[in-house]
Amino acid sequence: MRQNHPNLISASEKLKQSKADKSITMSTALPQISADASDKKMETDVKKEYEASSYSLTGKQLLFDGFKTSNDVK
Repeated sequence: MRQNHPNLISASEKLKQSKADKSITMSTALPQISADASDKKMETDVKKEYEASSYSLTGKQLLFDGFKTSNDVK
């Protein structure tokens, strides 16, 4: 009976959405890391090949936002 009751289904889905929103808000306080890599081959004027590789790693961490994130989670 609970499975077919529209109000219970709606309330259950709202609760799931609220939990997901809280997780998303909390994730802004976690470290953010991104990485990138590229490789290129080129020929110069004197018919020599040149290879170049590039790598980068970037990290971000929220230090303090005036308690905005913690209040949003609440």
